[in-house]
Amino acid sequence: MPKVTVYRFLQTVTTLGCVRQESDTERDGLTMRMHELGARSLRNPDLVELAEPHMQRLSVATGETVHLGMLIDSEIICVHKVANRDISRQLGCTEFPPNAAPEPR
Repeated sequence: MPKVTVYRFLQTVTTLGCVRQESDTERDGLTMRMHELGARSLRNPDLVELAEPHMQRLSVATGETVHLGMLIDSEIICVHKVANRDISRQLGCTEFPPNAAPEPR
């Protein structure tokens, strides 16, 4: 993965409060928010299992990457992704305020 992509991703997760940089060492580390999001998604494994076949069919039918999101507090958190085979059309999982989420196609 190109360094610029890694840096951009790191900036995004830092802005979202999932990663912090230690001021004295300049090393990055996960925050409790990241642990909380991971724990919440693990509590709902049945949701991903139920959605997976539908997401697969939708991805094949549309040729698009399909995301499964959950509303947590006031943000939509991506908990699962079924990727399109065309790497140039894939988008990563992220989180959005509900009013700023991408429009469905």
